[in-house]
Amino acid sequence: MNKMSKLMACLLGGLLFFSMGCDKDDKNDPVGCNWFTEVQAESTALSDAATAYGLDPTTANCEAFVDAYEAYLVALEANLGCAGTQGNQAELQAEIDAAQAQLANINC
Repeated sequence: MNKMSKLMACLLGGLLFFSMGCDKDDKNDPVGCNWFTEVQAESTALSDAATAYGLDPTTANCEAFVDAYEAYLVALEANLGCAGTQGNQAELQAEIDAAQAQLANINC
């Protein structure tokens, strides 16, 4: 499995893991915390960019994928507090750190 395939597999696994998110009105409410809704736009953009790059691996599509992935990770980091209310903060931070390390190895 090449690096891009591994990255895509990790991305899809991460999207499943991150499918429990924070509702904007309930960021400080541990019962109503659903932080996936906070990163839904970035998640969709990342999925679209990954699909476009997978279908047409051009430099432009690679750069769009990297940009979308970076935006997704920034959005996830912005929601660490919500994840912490569910006891997932350390797990989420570890996943973000691993994804950032993989992202740094992508050369478009």
